Amino acid sequence: MSGGSDNFFLHIIDVLFNMIWQIYWPLAFGLMLSAFIRHLLPMDTVVKHLGHTSPRSLTFTTLLGVVSSSCSYAAASMSHTLIMKKSTLQMPWRFWFPAQT
Repeated sequence: MSGGSDNFFLHIIDVLFNMIWQIYWPLAFGLMLSAFIRHLLPMDTVVKHLGHTSPRSLTFTTLLGVVSSSCSYAAASMSHTLIMKKSTLQMPWRFWFPAQT
């Protein structure tokens, strides 16, 4: 009887840690990416790559959104960072849309 309850307890612990892992790493990755762009990337670099709406910059922003498809908190933080760094208004939308799907 105790063997079944031990397996059930281990299953609960396993599911809990898997849920924490699946939620934590994308959130942490998205927020770290936003912090990197906000604090370490010079504004000139962001303006150079995301300050206009060329196909290359739209593709780059969309790929960033796909890579960091974490959660709405990280996407909102990245969108705010892009606006602060003088990107065009289309870039945060291009980042946010794939990050939410």
